[in-house]
Amino acid sequence: MTHLGRNGAATVRRATAVSLSICIPTHEGRAEPLRRALGSIVGQLGDVPAGAVEVVVSDNGSRDATREMVEAVRRAHPDVVTSVRFDRDEGFAANLFQAVGAARGEFCWLFSSDDALAPGGLRRVLGLLADHPGLTGMTIRPVPFDFERVQQAAPFYPAFLPPQPDRVHRWASGPETVEGCGIMMGLLPAQVVRRSSWDAALAAGRADGLERFAYFPHYYVVLRAALAEPGWLWDPGPSFLLQTGLDNSVVEDLDGDLTNYHLRTTAELVALWRELLGDGPASRDLLARTRRAIFPPRALVDAKLRPGHSLGDDVRLLRRCAIWFWRIPGFWPSLPVLLLPHPVARALLRGLHAVRPPEGR
Repeated sequence: MTHLGRNGAATVRRATAVSLSICIPTHEGRAEPLRRALGSIVGQLGDVPAGAVEVVVSDNGSRDATREMVEAVRRAHPDVVTSVRFDRDEGFAANLFQAVGAARGEFCWLFSSDDALAPGGLRRVLGLLADHPGLTGMTIRPVPFDFERVQQAAPFYPAFLPPQPDRVHRWASGPETVEGCGIMMGLLPAQVVRRSSWDAALAAGRADGLERFAYFPHYYVVLRAALAEPGWLWDPGPSFLLQTGLDNSVVEDLDGDLTNYHLRTTAELVALWRELLGDGPASRDLLARTRRAIFPPRALVDAKLRPGHSLGDDVRLLRRCAIWFWRIPGFWPSLPVLLLPHPVARALLRGLHAVRPPEGR
């Protein structure tokens, strides 16, 4: 069987089925992190049944060493690794959809090209899928990891995790799934979804204008699949290691302004939740968790102290937070911080530094 990418390049495919396809969209500048990701996967193939796993890499028109590196891995593992490629950057959604579209597994693990499997992660995920038949999908707890320092980083946002996050959960309905891990379903490499459920949700999403969601097209499809076909699992891990920090291309695009990034992504999340969940308790619960994790008072102060922050940024931050969170009880204690102009916040900080006694006294 031959699969054709968008550029018409042929890739030879086996006709036999596999249980799990690890689908990795990648792009310019990811050659070395992707090498690490692929190494963490193929290094665990001996722990699982032969033919149970495949890896599909979709390259978004990179011009660095990605193509040659992936081809070398594919030659070393021709029965496992498949690669498809765009001639030019077609955007995140198209790249991810091409990766999943080239997969043959009953389940697809949506993976990032700068993360890695945790030791034993492949065997663990396959075991959970086998032990829980009838699943639509699974969300995996990430282990934040600083690969440059080779050490585990601070735990992932506790507000995003389900109750009792250290044990396996299985939810029998869409609302239970949303209540349990609704925000975590937006984290790309944490999602394993049944291929048939993904296909149905993707087709429905495209008919409803899925292209509106630039940051979270995967979240839209995964959440829609979970709502349409109940049966979702929470894996407490450790199954994969999440690279800490933002993608460099995102940071450069936003001029290093993390607050602007959070405002953009939260605006998209609000639109996504309202479309799929309505404007009721479920959406408000997800908003409350987002406020606790991303927009607590400390983060608002840090935003106002960032070099380059302007009065216009003060107004934008106040307006967005007020629109999103005014019905959230925990929002109101943050209002004085939002109303504080950033020059005053900086003056107060300088005053605190001036009156703080020297260390050791």
